[in-house]
Amino acid sequence: MIIRWLMENDILPSDSSLNGSQSQETGDRNFKSKIKKASKIKAFIKKQRYWFAGSVVILLIAVVVLASGGPKTSYTTTEIVRGDLVQTVEASGELESLKDVDLSFQTSGVVSHIYANVGEEVTAGDLVLTLVSDEALADLTQAQESVNRAQAVIDQLYAGASNEEIAIAQASLTIAKIDLESTKTNGDNTIATALLNYQTAQDTYDNLVAQNAESLDQIYADMISIMRANVIEIRGALSDADEILGVENTLANNDFEIYLSANDPQVFSSAKKYYGYAAEGRDFAEDAVYAIDETYSFDDVLTVADTVAGALNNTAMALYYTRAVLDATVVDTAVLTQADITAFKASVDAVRAAIQTDEDTLTGQMQLLNTTTLSASTSELSSLNSLSSAKLVYENSQSTNTATISMKEAALASAQANYDSVTADVRGVDSAAYFADLGLARAQLDAASARFQKTEIRSPINGVVTNIALDEGELATAGMSIATVQTLDEAYKITLAVSESDIVKVTQGDKASVTFDAYGDDLVVEAYVGAIDPAETNIEGVVYYNVDVYISDTRSIALKPGMSADVIIMIDEREGALYISQRAILENNEGKYVRILIGDTFEERQILTGLRADGGLIEIIEGVEESEIVVVSIQE
Repeated sequence: MIIRWLMENDILPSDSSLNGSQSQETGDRNFKSKIKKASKIKAFIKKQRYWFAGSVVILLIAVVVLASGGPKTSYTTTEIVRGDLVQTVEASGELESLKDVDLSFQTSGVVSHIYANVGEEVTAGDLVLTLVSDEALADLTQAQESVNRAQAVIDQLYAGASNEEIAIAQASLTIAKIDLESTKTNGDNTIATALLNYQTAQDTYDNLVAQNAESLDQIYADMISIMRANVIEIRGALSDADEILGVENTLANNDFEIYLSANDPQVFSSAKKYYGYAAEGRDFAEDAVYAIDETYSFDDVLTVADTVAGALNNTAMALYYTRAVLDATVVDTAVLTQADITAFKASVDAVRAAIQTDEDTLTGQMQLLNTTTLSASTSELSSLNSLSSAKLVYENSQSTNTATISMKEAALASAQANYDSVTADVRGVDSAAYFADLGLARAQLDAASARFQKTEIRSPINGVVTNIALDEGELATAGMSIATVQTLDEAYKITLAVSESDIVKVTQGDKASVTFDAYGDDLVVEAYVGAIDPAETNIEGVVYYNVDVYISDTRSIALKPGMSADVIIMIDEREGALYISQRAILENNEGKYVRILIGDTFEERQILTGLRADGGLIEIIEGVEESEIVVVSIQE
């Protein structure tokens, strides 16, 4: 019943196709038919999940020893089938209308070239910007070479080896060993040098920070000492002025106050007023200076310095008007002789000069502080940049060395496998390791290709470039919006939440098919993966990644934003492959194997597997033949 349904729906080949017509039919299949097949397989499995899980094909064979009346043994089996396999990722989302699309790189780097400037039209798939990708291109080239080498090893394995080929294999193995050891030695030396430079840069930065801190501490300490001397000078200067003005010490000038500033009484009033300002500033300054303790920050000390500077200025003004009072006093009496006036003038001039010196000293110290702070900031920033650069070089040397060693180890393993293959008789089980190497190399090629694609931004839609955020040579950060393309036609996308177990399979540019609840499963619309967000999204404790799928053809059907859509992303496929249910495959120390039914018993046979496809099916590359019966389980 199951086989008939699969054949009727063109999922498994019919008997006639197995006898020779399959290759022509396979060549005529297009992307939509493959997606429809994948959908049919998934739908059938869901409908029959309670009994299909047992096997693709369930045959019950009872081995009964009738003559002796002995115990019964029965097998649940499945058949080795040839057909098409697909590996897909399914997700659902809602249709979104696009006015413009923000484009970003999936990795960080320096912009190397801008291919489409603002105002230029682009079509879907056109290159817009690229990053400096020399390393990614080199990785891609090396990965391709690894695939070529792995394939060459397999080809040589089945072709047989000559004496010359054995000698070459031996030489390659020796070279690979030497190359690996040399790479390790050179890598260790490079890392050691980079680490030394990094530690030196760290020490330089730490010492510079400490020296700058020490210099600033000393400047602040000197400033505090200067301010303490300033307030003492201010009090002394005002005391000398008060001997003349009698503002605070009202008895000081009782004998001669009536003679002061006789030629200009207004000057005497101004002198007293400014003396009052100065006295008030003196008191504020003294309180502020002597309140400084270890809890004060640099900004707090600067605030006190401004207060002291104000007090010095007010004191200078008070002294200025005191001198003016003396200049306006012309008298020669017993209580205030001309000699007394001359002495007062000399005293005021002396303290004015001292106050001026104090102002200059404090201003100079504040300027020194500003200059030193700016210099320290500049030097520390430069040193920090050098430290960051040295750290990056060190980290890159580690990652590069690890990657290079891995590559050399893979090359050595490949050389060893190649030598073993050319010096030993070929058996079916022997080829498994080489196919595994090929599979690994292909996976590394896919990974390198994906990394290289991350250095490119291609337009996912037809439109006009409306914004380029960076210039060539500037640093682009992964996920940062770099360019914007505004659509010329109606365009749509679907944002999918893809689990972390499936996201590693999806790459930009993968084809996809979309069905809408509004139109049913029979109407399939082509689409493609346009963008993959490198940032994770946590939904109820499960990690997902956002994948934007763009609709290729928006004119064939009427689309509306908000439509519910089911998306199937085509990851991989095999045409005309041998396959079997995953449940029939077992594993031992020698690798994977199946139990082939022969008569009323079975034999264990090692196999090499390939694609893990949808529906719990696995491709069999080597070890079995089509139509052979495989034991899934045994019932005693």
